[in-house]
Amino acid sequence: MYIKQWPEGKCPILRVTYESYYVAPQSFGSIMWAAQVDTNTGSVSGKLPVAIMKKVKDGSMQEDYLSVKRIDANQVEVTGGVSGKVVKYPCTQGCVINGQSLFDAW
Repeated sequence: MYIKQWPEGKCPILRVTYESYYVAPQSFGSIMWAAQVDTNTGSVSGKLPVAIMKKVKDGSMQEDYLSVKRIDANQVEVTGGVSGKVVKYPCTQGCVINGQSLFDAW
């Protein structure tokens, strides 16, 4: 966590990194997220996936660093820096990527 901005007389805006964990029928794992939190309102004003780890029942493990870019007004593209895998995700303005959906698609 680090303080991104601290306006005078208000609470700071924080940049936070955290992990969330997921389970699917054939695998389990986690996604690491980078988020921006406005402590004045308690709201998350943005979050992006930055890494994924997935372990499958056969014992193999996939780890990847992720980058996200908007490809049009209705979609973003999540790309694995190690695997080269690309997942297109429906995402309009004010988009919040659903972690379980991304985990399942990976």
